[in-house]
Amino acid sequence: MAARHMVAAGHRVVLHARNEQRAADARSSVPRAEAVVIGDLSGIEATREVASQVNRLGDFDAVIHNAGIGYREKHRTATVDGLPNVFAVNSLAPYILTALMNKPKRLVYLSSGMHHGAEPELDDLAWKPRTYLHLGAASAGATFKPAGLDRSKGILSGGFLKDVTDPKWANDDDVKEWMAWMKDNMPGAELSDSLNEAGYMYAKTLEQVLKQCGDDLTRENIMKQAASLKDFHLPLLLPGSAINTSPTDYRVIQHMKLQRFNGKSWDFTED
Repeated sequence: MAARHMVAAGHRVVLHARNEQRAADARSSVPRAEAVVIGDLSGIEATREVASQVNRLGDFDAVIHNAGIGYREKHRTATVDGLPNVFAVNSLAPYILTALMNKPKRLVYLSSGMHHGAEPELDDLAWKPRTYLHLGAASAGATFKPAGLDRSKGILSGGFLKDVTDPKWANDDDVKEWMAWMKDNMPGAELSDSLNEAGYMYAKTLEQVLKQCGDDLTRENIMKQAASLKDFHLPLLLPGSAINTSPTDYRVIQHMKLQRFNGKSWDFTED
């Protein structure tokens, strides 16, 4: 519509189309247009070629960036460059064109109204969805390895245990003790399976409760002692963690940190 109005007002107009068929439709719609440059803006090389075509036509008084998709996109699709399609067309393409085209007297960018209410996230321009997994299922050995470690890269989860397979804990006394226990009692078990680590921790907690019970192993006393743990340190909890329970608060774990799986082990993150 803008092109037809500008041609009617006596301006010389050059159009852009994604492919030859769209170019033919554009020429039919605006027959008095000077030319049509062709290229799929979802691809980086194709966008570079569009800039080259424009530059070969000479200098422009104004360039209007109006290409955009998203309203009809039902699914997130990747471009030939592996980028989200909406990001490639709506954000990256106008940036590339602006950088490579001869500078016109005026640049016009048309977009949605999100700038009125949305907050920019410059650390995640491609709008990659974050995947959070409940810590009960976030086991490198039991979940990620069968599903594929590469496919699991980037998953976020809450963590409260030391990752015994992470080299940063290799010289930790508690991890060394656990490794020795595993070697003696479960030599064939997968060390990266956090369920083995969790089972060890459950047993250690129960051991402490029974110690506090003394000779009174009645149900009532066991429950009482389980609700009376004070500053109890489990060996594989993250530094700074301690277990404190009471008759009104049975929560065992109250200190956690957000962590991201890097394809091999966990990294702490502030995301």
